[in-house]
Parts: sequence; structure tokens; C-alpha cells
Amino acid sequence: AGTVIRFYTTDPSPAPEEASPEPTPVSEPIDEPTLAVQPNPVVGAATVPFALPISATVRLRLVDVLGREVAVLAEAPYEAGPYEARLDASSLAAGVYVLVLDADDQRLTQTLTVLR
Repeated sequence: AGTVIRFYTTDPSPAPEEASPEPTPVSEPIDEPTLAVQPNPVVGAATVPFALPISATVRLRLVDVLGREVAVLAEAPYEAGPYEARLDASSLAAGVYVLVLDADDQRLTQTLTVLR
């Protein structure tokens, strides 16, 4: 016949994954500006959601690790609320970049990686 090997562990069973939080409804006020990138790492294109708690003049740009501006995704006055910008990374070299959101006197940054 054959040999049977059994493994036993005393580690606790993994906790169930928590459900992702519900998106903030547009009718709820936004307390602070937000910035993200989906997906990260980026292959080809990505969505850049951002939200503003008050009306502001926005400049959303992408810079390389040397601080050189490589793209401007948004540059205009925006009302308070959630928005999305599109990032086409197909012409960018693989590497690490930083999204910079300037909204009047506030600045948010988000690191992202571009893969080939």
C-alpha cells in the first residue's frame, strides 16, 4: 500500500475577509480631499478617483521620481464632490511615479508603479 502523512496545526483558522466599505454617497459631505489610483500597479491605463470637500481650483499631475512633470490629468476649477480622472500609462516608462493633487492650499500625493 502507501504511506499516509497527516499534518496538524495549532494555528487559528484565518479570519473571514471583511467586506469592502460602501462608497460614500454623493449626498454626504466630504470631510477631507482624497486621492487614489486604481489599479496600482498600473499596466496600460488607470482610474484616478479624487474628491473635494469644498470648491477649489485643482491641478492633478503625474511626476517621475526626479520631480519632472510627465502628465497633467486635470487643471480647472471644480465644485465640491467626487471626481475621476483617467491616466493613460501606455507611453510611460516602467517605474515609480507620484500623483500630485493641488487643490487651492492643500496638496495630496499618491505613489504608483507603472509595469510593462
